[in-house]
Amino acid sequence: MRSFIAILFIFLSLVSKGQRSQGYLISFVDTSNGNESYGFKTPKGKVVIPAKYDIVATDKFYTFAFVYDHRGWVGINRQDSVLLKPFIFDNFPDDEREGLFRFVEDGKMGFANSRGQKIIPAHFDFVEPFKKGYAAFNNGGHKEQKGEHWLWKGGLWGFIDKKGNVVVEPQFSSFITDDKQPLKAKTKDGTILFINNYAQVEKLLRNKK
Repeated sequence: MRSFIAILFIFLSLVSKGQRSQGYLISFVDTSNGNESYGFKTPKGKVVIPAKYDIVATDKFYTFAFVYDHRGWVGINRQDSVLLKPFIFDNFPDDEREGLFRFVEDGKMGFANSRGQKIIPAHFDFVEPFKKGYAAFNNGGHKEQKGEHWLWKGGLWGFIDKKGNVVVEPQFSSFITDDKQPLKAKTKDGTILFINNYAQVEKLLRNKK
């Protein structure tokens, strides 16, 4: 038994050492063909992912990186396999908020973490970033172009938690988020509600018709 424990300890130590030695990769640029192409290498200069991307949005690459090529923006792992396609905001991959960022899949949206793991499956028509532990989602709406930008119009809004559970069913025509105030939402009949820190809906007032 003691021999088994000793061998197991040595094995776990080697695995841990291997994981630590993996370290991170850094982006580099190659202009040898007359164009700028980006890839990733170790701090000692060993190329791990050849320079073949038009742009990279990750300078220090541990397990997941955003890169851009003919497919648009994609998220890759260290084996250069595509894990997901991020939601694009202002021409770049979505920012991480409260540990999660938005991704798109088959025309739907969900959330992933900084390791590229899909935490909340993509089955919403549209989602807003997380604030105070909740994210607004929309079903039934559509994209409406406004000059160079677009807005999400129509449908009904509800709220999910970080596990993807629907804590407030879709019933709002609009909502307002404020870092200093509770989440506010308006139903189709003009009722103003807010969602507190316990995902409870409480009525504030009803608009006069």
